[in-house]
Amino acid sequence: MHYLKLLTTDLVTNAVRHGGLHPSEQLKIRASASSGGVRLEVVGGRRPFEPPSAPFPDDRSGWGLLIVAAVAKSWGLRRTDAGTAVWCELDGSTTSSSSNRRPSVHGDSTGNGWKALR
Repeated sequence: MHYLKLLTTDLVTNAVRHGGLHPSEQLKIRASASSGGVRLEVVGGRRPFEPPSAPFPDDRSGWGLLIVAAVAKSWGLRRTDAGTAVWCELDGSTTSSSSNRRPSVHGDSTGNGWKALR
């Protein structure tokens, strides 16, 4: 459950911060569970969104999608009439409260590329 909360926070923050969300607009947050895990999707903001390159090691921001990539089984984005939808899927072991799995997250020294080690 901890990872689900973390990824929800990251996806919502990205939508608000980078999606061009107007104060009168609402975000749509969808979550669906199955025996295989959980799928989370956040939709909002009209501004086209492209994932940034990985942050430099001393950057204070820009780590959200790198964390999503490290923790989620898969993730992606798609354009919809309601804005950009960013989604991720967690497998059952990641969403379990008894999971001891701790992903490590690394960006390369140039700040380019995404690399998630499990």
